[in-house]
Amino acid sequence: MGPNGNPDWPDTMGVPGRGGDLWTGVDGYDPARWKLWKKGFEEVVADDDTVEHVRRIAKVPSVTFAEG
Repeated sequence: MGPNGNPDWPDTMGVPGRGGDLWTGVDGYDPARWKLWKKGFEEVVADDDTVEHVRRIAKVPSVTFAEG
């Protein structure tokens, strides 16, 4: 069982999708988790202290999340 209760998710450290300090929801892929990622990318785009090329790259996932 994964660290957040999904019985089909491997219970090992370093497993992609296991989450971190910001994610306390279910293991694996979840719409709420994608929402968390979108919020993070939007914060990078809005941060004037972030270098422009990083902000430009962060805009791509924000647009993609908005479409899907």
